[in-house]
Amino acid sequence: MRTPYLALDPMPNGAGDSVAALFLAHYLKTREVPAALGHAAAAIFAVIFGHVLKVQPDDVPPFLFDYAGLLPWLFFASIVIGAAGSLVENAQLMIKIYFPRILIPLSVSGHTLLDLTIGSL
Repeated sequence: MRTPYLALDPMPNGAGDSVAALFLAHYLKTREVPAALGHAAAAIFAVIFGHVLKVQPDDVPPFLFDYAGLLPWLFFASIVIGAAGSLVENAQLMIKIYFPRILIPLSVSGHTLLDLTIGSL
């Protein structure tokens, strides 16, 4: 499916409409939400890597190329979200007991590193 191209200068903010159209088209075809989300995400990665960054995988399948870029991002995002959540959830513990405060976010980093290791196998 191709989304229509509108020759507008300057372009309005409508990237979400294209992603929604890709998702809806694939969902109507297959009736599977995970497959439709994967198709829309693959289209976003293709645009970002292929047209914006001008990166083309030579002998690597596109799935592995995208997955190799997605793993470090998910690792970083999981650490940030988990560390912020752990500090909020353990606020009472940090007030009552003295210990190095960095240990709580570091425990999230260890858990996320294990998750990244398993995910990259």
